Amino acid sequence: MSDRPSSKAAIESPDWSDASASKGLGSAAGFSHLWAIGANTFREAIRSRVLYAVGIYGLVLLAAMLALPRIAGGAQFKMLLDVGLAAMEAIAVAIALVAASNAIDREIDKRTILVALSKPIARAEFVLGKVCGLAAVLAVAVAAMLALFAVALWVQQNDLGLELAVLSAGFLWLRLVLVVAIAIGFGTFSSGLLALLLSLTLYLIGNLSQDLIRIGKATENADLERLTRMLYLVLPDFSRLDIKNDAIYGFAGLPDAATLVGNVAYGIFYTALVLAIATGIFSRRQF
Repeated sequence: MSDRPSSKAAIESPDWSDASASKGLGSAAGFSHLWAIGANTFREAIRSRVLYAVGIYGLVLLAAMLALPRIAGGAQFKMLLDVGLAAMEAIAVAIALVAASNAIDREIDKRTILVALSKPIARAEFVLGKVCGLAAVLAVAVAAMLALFAVALWVQQNDLGLELAVLSAGFLWLRLVLVVAIAIGFGTFSSGLLALLLSLTLYLIGNLSQDLIRIGKATENADLERLTRMLYLVLPDFSRLDIKNDAIYGFAGLPDAATLVGNVAYGIFYTALVLAIATGIFSRRQF
């Protein structure tokens, strides 16, 4: 019997020829593999029309521009910032969760993962390549929404916050990369639907993780306080990478530079930790 994949799998499988061009796991080979996997992941996401969600963002902005002058009075400029940044986050997170939670499960269903792993590609490179490809998709999506937001601010002659919107979008992208890492991490050992639900749950809890400390102190129970503090340390603190509410009040409302740099470092460290765990799980999975 031939060892080649079926004709259907061969037709649907990505082009891994670039990834197999060099053997070994040296730096040149590693970058070649990451580029090939990331490029294929990027193309697959574009083909799945996830960027159509940017059009929804444009409609939300248009509705806000038409409605806010009538209902917000003199606060319409600040409310446009609030609505624009909040909608940008909601749509981008939805893209990240849907695309990342199915990234590995789709490869398994199509059996193309067997083609990929038959090449001289380390499983860590496969996971990182998926993350890099989806991070690029999200960068394009956030940039497109930011461009629409800039047009909306220009049309309304709103000079309150384009620079702040750019900074907020940068922090949003870091959050999205962490969301992608978590969703792919869950996807390494579960189905796409379960990975989506688990990732969404962890994202929602992570946005409220600082409240766990307050809840623990409010109970005045030492055991519960220790439990909530432990949960705070373990769970991702997404609020540290969220500055949209602060940005609405201008640069004076932002944390100091050292805090912002520390929050960026936290996001990078936690993403790397999640990817290390995901790679360890994926390396032990049998197909």
